[in-house]
Amino acid sequence: MFDHTGLTIEDVTTSDFRARIFHPEDIERLREERQAAFSRGLPFQIEQRALRKDGQHRWHLVRWYATGTDIEDRKRTEERTRRWSSVRER
Repeated sequence: MFDHTGLTIEDVTTSDFRARIFHPEDIERLREERQAAFSRGLPFQIEQRALRKDGQHRWHLVRWYATGTDIEDRKRTEERTRRWSSVRER
């Protein structure tokens, strides 16, 4: 995460570090789903955008223990497929 975001350990120990990393449209959903899973003691995963140190938000699959997998290429392919399917249906 430090290599991806460019943040330091000091950065991620602040109360607002999630707002510095995650896309503004994803923060509330992350908070709600994470809290619901923790309160029930259940694992969870969520797709959300994380800010890379070059300023780009990239899609990631985040799981229970804060693992993250870069899924940007998959998300772009899904979007191209949706657009292509939409054009074919016309």
